[in-house]
Amino acid sequence: MLVWWPLFGLAQAQGFTDGTLYYASQQGELYAVTEDPLPTATRFGDVGAYVAGQLAFSRDGATMYVPLPNDHTVLAVTPDGTVTPYATGLVRPLGLLVTDDGHLLVTNWDDGEVLDITGGGDVSSVAPLVTGLGWARHLLQLADGRVLVSDQQTGNLHDIAYPRGGPVGAPFATGVLGVLAIAQTPDGRIFAGGQWDVWDVTAGGAAATPFTHGQELIGLAVAPDGRLIAGTYLGTVLFDVTGGGDLSSASPWLTGLPVGDTALAFGPLPPGPTDTAVDTGA
Repeated sequence: MLVWWPLFGLAQAQGFTDGTLYYASQQGELYAVTEDPLPTATRFGDVGAYVAGQLAFSRDGATMYVPLPNDHTVLAVTPDGTVTPYATGLVRPLGLLVTDDGHLLVTNWDDGEVLDITGGGDVSSVAPLVTGLGWARHLLQLADGRVLVSDQQTGNLHDIAYPRGGPVGAPFATGVLGVLAIAQTPDGRIFAGGQWDVWDVTAGGAAATPFTHGQELIGLAVAPDGRLIAGTYLGTVLFDVTGGGDLSSASPWLTGLPVGDTALAFGPLPPGPTDTAVDTGA
């Protein structure tokens, strides 16, 4: 169900917390989804512009980064819904990742590049960290420290050799048509949301059999307990796809959301010496 609260509602009280799912609609409305025991969505902000791509969180949980591809900008949002520009001068930013060493990476979709925009500001003259992609979409840091990027044009996933970067090399995984979101579950499995299935690409190489089918799934987010939550193409519902298989008759995990893209992510784990990087969503 969908619950409307004032902007200074649930998110302000809890902050960007582990265990809360954050969701941005294409129109820029921001929601926090909690379970008690059923999932409930509470609106806590509105960026007032088209949102698509990936949400990311600062290591201290104080800031959520939101991409505005049509405005070539990344925003910084606080838990009370306050919105300020963080980085400008980008070229259709979509993917966002805060790495385990605290750097903020972004994909320039049109240019097929990955940039390090730590510090923000006008980044139009920042040299790209990674080049040679087609349509650079989402980013994921694996538990072993490697950083993957999805290439929507080729259907490939690449290891970007972070922090060195450079021209993109041979793909880690191939054959995920229209690949968008990528995620890793706590047991080490790597999933990619393509057009329109979710694929298990843990072993790398050519994708063979879809992990899920029966729904047009594109966005992915991993809950702290390991559940895999997926959003649908131009949809208003989310599915729990942890078990995989045929979802054509599955009931949604959450309904009644405004139309979204792939911008859903669980809040960050508290920083600490033993934490591991987790996917910031699809």
